Amino acid sequence: MPETIRKGIFIPAWVIACVFSPIIAGGVGAVTWTAKTLIEHSQRLIEIDEKLDSNKELLIEMVNSHERRISRLEDKAFGEN
Repeated sequence: MPETIRKGIFIPAWVIACVFSPIIAGGVGAVTWTAKTLIEHSQRLIEIDEKLDSNKELLIEMVNSHERRISRLEDKAFGEN
């Protein structure tokens, strides 16, 4: 039986495992860290948005209150009822 001649460089499996395992682990770690960071930032943005909404509502109430007060003062000053 003739022997087959293999061309190329023989790389043992343990070498491949030692080289690619850290690369794959680093990639998985980077993806995990990125996802965790994005979730944290999105939660922070939601908190900021809620705070802005509550401040907006408070400001609208203040403006409405001042407009009513100004209207009452105008009514008193100009004698309108």
